[in-house]
Amino acid sequence: MDILLSRASVKELDEPGPCEAHLRLILEAAVRNGVFDALDGGPKTAAETSAATGASERGLTAIMNALVGLEFLTRDDAGRYALTAVSAALLGNDSSALQTAAASVTTASSYVSQQQTFYGQAEDRITQALSEASQASVRSQQDLSDKVDSDVTSSILELTQDSTDLQAAMASYSKLPNTSLWADLPQ
Repeated sequence: MDILLSRASVKELDEPGPCEAHLRLILEAAVRNGVFDALDGGPKTAAETSAATGASERGLTAIMNALVGLEFLTRDDAGRYALTAVSAALLGNDSSALQTAAASVTTASSYVSQQQTFYGQAEDRITQALSEASQASVRSQQDLSDKVDSDVTSSILELTQDSTDLQAAMASYSKLPNTSLWADLPQ
Protein backbone atom coordinates (compact mmCIF):
# COMPACT_ATOMS: atom_id res chain seq x y z
CA MET A 1 0.00 0.00 0.00
CA ASP A 2 1.62 3.21 -1.16
CA ILE A 3 0.61 6.33 0.73
CA LEU A 4 2.25 9.65 -0.03
CA LEU A 5 1.60 12.36 2.52
CA SER A 6 2.17 15.91 1.38
CA ARG A 7 0.97 19.40 2.28
CA ALA A 8 -1.40 19.37 -0.69
CA SER A 9 -2.86 15.90 -1.17
CA VAL A 10 -2.87 12.24 -0.43
CA LYS A 11 -2.08 9.87 -3.31
CA GLU A 12 -5.09 7.75 -4.26
CA LEU A 13 -4.75 4.09 -3.39
CA ASP A 14 -5.16 1.50 -6.14
CA GLU A 15 -8.43 -0.40 -5.61
CA PRO A 16 -8.73 0.28 -1.88
CA GLY A 17 -10.36 -2.29 0.36
CA PRO A 18 -12.39 -1.22 3.41
CA CYS A 19 -9.34 -0.57 5.61
CA GLU A 20 -7.41 1.26 2.91
CA ALA A 21 -10.45 3.36 2.04
CA HIS A 22 -10.89 4.40 5.69
CA LEU A 23 -7.19 5.17 5.97
CA ARG A 24 -7.35 7.27 2.79
CA LEU A 25 -10.39 9.18 4.09
CA ILE A 26 -8.74 9.89 7.45
CA LEU A 27 -5.52 11.07 5.82
CA GLU A 28 -7.38 13.19 3.26
CA ALA A 29 -9.44 14.84 6.01
CA ALA A 30 -6.27 15.55 7.99
CA VAL A 31 -4.44 17.00 4.99
CA ARG A 32 -7.42 19.05 3.75
CA ASN A 33 -7.97 20.50 7.23
CA GLY A 34 -4.27 21.33 7.66
CA VAL A 35 -3.69 19.09 10.70
CA PHE A 36 -0.15 18.13 9.72
CA ASP A 37 0.77 21.72 8.80
CA ALA A 38 -0.61 23.01 12.12
CA LEU A 39 1.35 20.40 14.10
CA ASP A 40 4.54 20.98 12.10
CA GLY A 41 5.25 23.93 14.40
CA GLY A 42 5.02 21.77 17.53
CA PRO A 43 2.52 19.91 19.73
CA LYS A 44 -0.98 21.37 20.06
CA THR A 45 -4.28 20.43 21.69
CA ALA A 46 -7.36 19.84 19.56
CA ALA A 47 -8.62 23.32 20.52
CA GLU A 48 -5.33 24.94 19.49
CA THR A 49 -5.32 22.97 16.23
CA SER A 50 -8.92 24.03 15.61
CA ALA A 51 -7.99 27.69 16.15
CA ALA A 52 -4.99 27.33 13.80
CA THR A 53 -6.93 25.56 11.03
CA GLY A 54 -10.45 26.93 11.41
CA ALA A 55 -11.82 23.38 11.42
CA SER A 56 -14.29 21.99 13.96
CA GLU A 57 -12.64 20.97 17.24
CA ARG A 58 -14.92 17.95 17.55
CA GLY A 59 -14.10 16.76 14.02
CA LEU A 60 -10.39 17.38 14.48
CA THR A 61 -10.42 15.42 17.74
CA ALA A 62 -11.89 12.41 15.95
CA ILE A 63 -9.42 12.69 13.06
CA MET A 64 -6.41 13.24 15.30
CA ASN A 65 -7.35 10.33 17.60
CA ALA A 66 -7.59 8.11 14.52
CA LEU A 67 -4.17 9.36 13.41
CA VAL A 68 -2.78 8.50 16.85
CA GLY A 69 -4.12 4.95 16.39
CA LEU A 70 -2.51 4.80 12.95
CA GLU A 71 0.74 6.14 14.47
CA PHE A 72 0.88 9.27 12.33
CA LEU A 73 0.50 11.38 15.50
CA THR A 74 1.21 10.99 19.20
CA ARG A 75 -0.86 12.30 22.11
CA ASP A 76 0.57 13.13 25.52
CA ASP A 77 -1.13 13.13 28.93
CA ALA A 78 -1.96 16.81 28.58
CA GLY A 79 -3.94 16.09 25.41
CA ARG A 80 -1.39 17.66 23.04
CA TYR A 81 -0.98 16.05 19.65
CA ALA A 82 2.38 15.95 17.85
CA LEU A 83 3.81 14.55 14.64
CA THR A 84 5.61 11.23 14.82
CA ALA A 85 9.11 11.05 13.42
CA VAL A 86 7.75 9.42 10.25
CA SER A 87 5.07 12.10 9.75
CA ALA A 88 7.60 14.88 10.31
CA ALA A 89 10.02 13.23 7.88
CA LEU A 90 7.29 12.87 5.26
CA LEU A 91 6.28 16.52 5.66
CA GLY A 92 9.86 17.73 5.46
CA ASN A 93 10.97 15.33 2.70
CA ASP A 94 13.79 14.31 5.06
CA SER A 95 15.26 11.20 3.42
CA SER A 96 17.72 10.44 6.26
CA ALA A 97 14.88 10.48 8.82
CA LEU A 98 12.84 8.25 6.53
CA GLN A 99 15.79 5.83 6.26
CA THR A 100 16.07 5.78 10.06
CA ALA A 101 12.33 5.14 10.30
CA ALA A 102 12.64 2.38 7.68
CA ALA A 103 15.41 0.75 9.73
CA SER A 104 13.17 0.91 12.80
CA VAL A 105 10.36 -0.67 10.82
CA THR A 106 12.73 -3.43 9.65
CA THR A 107 13.77 -4.10 13.25
CA ALA A 108 10.16 -4.15 14.36
CA SER A 109 9.26 -6.43 11.46
CA SER A 110 12.01 -8.85 12.49
CA TYR A 111 10.72 -8.84 16.08
CA VAL A 112 7.16 -9.42 14.90
CA SER A 113 8.36 -12.34 12.75
CA GLN A 114 10.10 -13.88 15.75
CA GLN A 115 6.95 -13.48 17.83
CA GLN A 116 4.83 -14.96 15.07
CA THR A 117 7.15 -17.96 14.95
CA PHE A 118 6.94 -18.38 18.73
CA TYR A 119 3.15 -18.08 18.80
CA GLY A 120 2.86 -20.29 15.73
CA GLN A 121 4.82 -23.00 17.52
CA ALA A 122 2.70 -22.54 20.64
CA GLU A 123 -0.43 -22.81 18.52
CA ASP A 124 0.92 -25.99 16.90
CA ARG A 125 1.58 -27.51 20.34
CA ILE A 126 -1.91 -26.57 21.50
CA THR A 127 -3.43 -28.04 18.34
CA GLN A 128 -1.43 -31.23 18.84
CA ALA A 129 -2.50 -31.46 22.50
CA LEU A 130 -6.14 -30.93 21.53
CA SER A 131 -5.83 -33.64 18.89
CA GLU A 132 -4.29 -36.06 21.40
CA ALA A 133 -7.00 -35.24 23.95
CA SER A 134 -9.67 -35.83 21.32
CA GLN A 135 -8.12 -39.18 20.39
CA ALA A 136 -7.94 -40.17 24.07
CA SER A 137 -11.59 -39.21 24.48
CA VAL A 138 -12.58 -41.34 21.50
CA ARG A 139 -10.56 -44.28 22.88
CA SER A 140 -12.18 -43.89 26.32
CA GLN A 141 -15.65 -43.74 24.79
CA GLN A 142 -14.89 -46.86 22.73
CA ASP A 143 -13.61 -48.71 25.82
CA LEU A 144 -16.71 -47.71 27.76
CA SER A 145 -18.95 -48.76 24.88
CA ASP A 146 -17.18 -52.12 24.66
CA LYS A 147 -17.62 -52.68 28.41
CA VAL A 148 -21.26 -51.65 28.30
CA ASP A 149 -21.85 -53.92 25.31
CA SER A 150 -20.17 -56.89 27.02
CA ASP A 151 -22.08 -56.19 30.27
CA VAL A 152 -25.34 -55.99 28.33
CA THR A 153 -24.57 -59.27 26.54
CA SER A 154 -23.65 -60.99 29.79
CA SER A 155 -26.78 -59.62 31.49
CA ILE A 156 -28.99 -60.78 28.63
CA LEU A 157 -27.44 -64.27 28.79
CA GLU A 158 -27.94 -64.41 32.57
CA LEU A 159 -31.54 -63.21 32.24
CA THR A 160 -32.23 -65.81 29.58
CA GLN A 161 -30.77 -68.55 31.80
CA ASP A 162 -32.81 -67.39 34.81
CA SER A 163 -35.93 -67.26 32.67
CA THR A 164 -35.29 -70.82 31.44
CA ASP A 165 -34.74 -72.01 35.02
CA LEU A 166 -37.97 -70.34 36.13
CA GLN A 167 -39.92 -71.93 33.28
CA ALA A 168 -38.47 -75.34 34.15
CA ALA A 169 -39.42 -74.89 37.82
CA MET A 170 -42.94 -73.84 36.86
CA ALA A 171 -43.27 -76.84 34.52
CA SER A 172 -42.11 -79.20 37.29
CA TYR A 173 -44.51 -77.64 39.76
CA SER A 174 -47.40 -78.02 37.36
CA LYS A 175 -46.71 -81.78 37.08
CA LEU A 176 -47.01 -82.35 40.81
CA PRO A 177 -50.23 -84.11 41.84
CA ASN A 178 -52.88 -81.72 42.89
CA THR A 179 -53.44 -82.92 46.45
CA SER A 180 -53.85 -81.29 49.80
CA LEU A 181 -53.12 -82.25 53.38
CA TRP A 182 -56.78 -82.99 53.98
CA ALA A 183 -56.89 -85.51 51.14
CA ASP A 184 -54.96 -88.10 53.17
CA LEU A 185 -57.22 -87.90 56.20
CA PRO A 186 -59.92 -90.57 56.68
CA GLN A 187 -63.32 -89.36 56.16
